[in-house]
Amino acid sequence: MLAAAAAAAPAAAAAAPPLAQPAPAPQPLGADALWAWWWPGQGALADAAEGYGFERVYLYAQGGFDAKVRNAIAALTARGIAVEALGGEQRWATTQRSGMLRFVRAARRYQRSAPPGARLAGIHVDVEPHALRAWDRDPDRVSRSLVRALRAARRAAGPLPLAADIPFWYDRGMARRVIAATDATTIMAYRDSGPEVVDVARREVRLAGELGRTATVGVETAEVRPRSISFFEEGRGALIEAIAGIRSDLGAEPGFGGVAVHHYGSLVALAP
Repeated sequence: MLAAAAAAAPAAAAAAPPLAQPAPAPQPLGADALWAWWWPGQGALADAAEGYGFERVYLYAQGGFDAKVRNAIAALTARGIAVEALGGEQRWATTQRSGMLRFVRAARRYQRSAPPGARLAGIHVDVEPHALRAWDRDPDRVSRSLVRALRAARRAAGPLPLAADIPFWYDRGMARRVIAATDATTIMAYRDSGPEVVDVARREVRLAGELGRTATVGVETAEVRPRSISFFEEGRGALIEAIAGIRSDLGAEPGFGGVAVHHYGSLVALAP
């Protein structure tokens, strides 16, 4: 049910849809991290991230560390906002693992040459093979392949921490293996109320704590189907209330890594 919405995330990087109306002024959300698949300019993204109170941005860099990406990293880090280089393809888990490793190595090359004020805090991958036909035919085989791919990426990342997005509905064994294969995870706990988000994310947060890892709880703001997985209709006020509830319910868990919002493009246009 969630695969279509989750798999649509990397596609958001392909084009930046025009905003229908002026974006509301940012106000602190109480969240920690933000996915940014596209942005109009480094100044606008940094201004928004700071205004919303984010401490970390998952910045799309799969197309290369060109001037736009480098400038965005510098602008964000100048505001004290950590940046994780973001990339993702479904087949990175299967036939295109080499593409993920190239992305990881590109991030490491960038890191070696980056000035102190524009360095990465980590690498962030969005690998969702559950949208592939191969998953329907043999989910166990594809799951094993995903874990092997993430382990290879973790080795290739060297000193840079590797984080991965995961859905909340993996079985316990699969969730545990993916969390163990990475330094951190972000759970796509996409529901449209705080209690529901907590309900679907709690198991992974506890697993992360057991494994000495952290799991950030992701919430959706894009206009996606089914409507019950996004705060697009509920608006910014409901989102802020939900984030406060998530922090209250999960904040004491050792594995709780905060709340992440998907994504910049939809958040800046979110109704009050």
